[in-house]
Amino acid sequence: RDATGWRVDRAAGAAALGEDAAQLLLGRIVGSAPDLRCLLDAIAVYGDAAPRAGLEAVCDLGPRGPAALTALSDEGLIELAGAPLSGGMARLRHDTIRAAIRASLKPADRRRLAPAWAEQLRRGPAVDLQAMLRLRLEAGTANISPDWAPLFTAGAAAARATGAGAQARAFADAALALEETADRKTYAAAREAGLAAVQEGDLAAGQELAALMDARATDDGQHLEAAETAVFAARLSGDHAKAFELGRAAVRRFGLDAPGKGSLPALLAALVSLRLTPDTPPRVRPRQGAAAHRLLNTLGAIAFERDPAIAVVMAARSATH
Repeated sequence: RDATGWRVDRAAGAAALGEDAAQLLLGRIVGSAPDLRCLLDAIAVYGDAAPRAGLEAVCDLGPRGPAALTALSDEGLIELAGAPLSGGMARLRHDTIRAAIRASLKPADRRRLAPAWAEQLRRGPAVDLQAMLRLRLEAGTANISPDWAPLFTAGAAAARATGAGAQARAFADAALALEETADRKTYAAAREAGLAAVQEGDLAAGQELAALMDARATDDGQHLEAAETAVFAARLSGDHAKAFELGRAAVRRFGLDAPGKGSLPALLAALVSLRLTPDTPPRVRPRQGAAAHRLLNTLGAIAFERDPAIAVVMAARSATH
């Protein structure tokens, strides 16, 4: 019931009857109205609460847009909220209607609408980065401009920070693919791909991508982060021997040493040095000192599991050098 009296809500009735009835209703309302069909498809592709200005632009309706949206609202298929040009939204009113639209949405139309949405969102004042990148990937990376690569890298970092590992990895993989095509290889994209792979538990890929991180690194800090990623992935996979050897090779590059064996003479010398060395800082700090020592401490934990004597020697060297 509204201000003018009782009104039959055909969309609610069709939704209550099921998807078949919803399909019949859609066919009757939008079967010969491509503008209306495009709007419904575009809302379904966006997800929910689609911005009205972007919605009309994606369907290229121009001045026909407001009347088309009003017609769908009058039929009870969508709900309009807010001002049309400043924060206005359009959403589908019923889950059954939404399911019917998605079921009848042609793959070619979805591949056309999703990237159109992404390009529209990119031009907007307030970008929902995750939604924009998800939509841009719907049609694959084949025809995406390389200018999207930094956006996918940023999106991967944001997704990883919230624990959305699968999304982070998809975005990072897209960034790597676009960089490869344009020959614009960055450490940042390799980093996000490697960290996302480890977060997702794909440790073999994590180790491979850590090698890519190292290949693209341009300073000591990046080389060290690549080494830490490789060691962490190998350790999580249970290959402690590989993790230890990767770490040993890395710390040598930063002026530190991790012995491979804990012989009795080395153990005794380490204990004596710990006992006789005054508690003073080293005269010369190794490059990337704090981070390199962090990696050395990780190796110490691995070493203790393999041979406690190695860990003692490493602790002594870390404390006295």
